[in-house]
Amino acid sequence: MNITVFWILFLILWGTVPLMIIKGRKDNDTFQTAPLKNSPRKKGLFR
Repeated sequence: MNITVFWILFLILWGTVPLMIIKGRKDNDTFQTAPLKNSPRKKGLFR
């Protein structure tokens, strides 16, 4: 029984991790384009 639970959790993990990676890449692409437009107007300690 423990082996079956292990394999079920293992396959669920292998199914969700690539989806999270793909979703994270899409989110990073949208957020990287926006700050590049405002780069000359950086405000903070290190300009």
